[in-house]
Amino acid sequence: MIFKNKPLKTQFIISFVSILILSILATIVTYYIGYLLFLNIQYKKVYPANYYEKMIPSIESKIRGYGLDILNIYNKSKIDKIIPKEGIKYQVMNQNGHKIYGTDNQKLIRNRDELYKIINTTSGIKGNYYKIIPIINKQGTIEGAVSLSYTLTPYFINKLDKFLYEPLFIIIVFSPFIYIALFTILFSLEFTKNIRKPLNLIIEASRKIKERDLNFDIDYKADNELGSLCVAFNDMKDELKKFSYCSVENRTGKARNGRIPRP
Repeated sequence: MIFKNKPLKTQFIISFVSILILSILATIVTYYIGYLLFLNIQYKKVYPANYYEKMIPSIESKIRGYGLDILNIYNKSKIDKIIPKEGIKYQVMNQNGHKIYGTDNQKLIRNRDELYKIINTTSGIKGNYYKIIPIINKQGTIEGAVSLSYTLTPYFINKLDKFLYEPLFIIIVFSPFIYIALFTILFSLEFTKNIRKPLNLIIEASRKIKERDLNFDIDYKADNELGSLCVAFNDMKDELKKFSYCSVENRTGKARNGRIPRP
């Protein structure tokens, strides 16, 4: 890398900043691609989060048009025709909140008073949104109600598409963390590589010194702490070499004077 000769502190800072910048840029690109992908498959393979919510006013209008007939279970086919089988659950209940029929089995209303409080309102229960539509007779009395339940999440039209695209969208959502982990690994490997070479050279040089072999040079140059360490190690080796040479000369001279040099 271009900063391998820089001080270790600088390398660490550059690596950290590079990881953040590259992760942000990669995330932006990924989110943009995901956005284009969603636009391409929208209404073809997946409905947007508010797709069924937009259908509620039309369904409500038709339910009000059927009037009291909706409360008769024998007219179930009428409401089944106007409510999609997937995406929206419904429940037809009497004026006391007891279920008559429908695809939603959750107990929503306990008594008549609760029904009067929430008619013509939309409320959220356990992640689902409920629209309560009152069924009123000619005298203006509430005879029952119809609840429509839906969620505000993207809905895949085909189960196979859900199997293929849902993991992809999950990966896109969590891509920032994936990129941070990926770039951290890559920069760590490069950072380790920059350190490993001079350290291996120093370890090998230490082994040779231990074996009293001073005929080597540490071939590593860098304007950082490791480069300075290698230079210092070379200088130490040269000094040891000079000292060893002088010792040999002194011993040889003493031998010539009739003295046996000490080992």
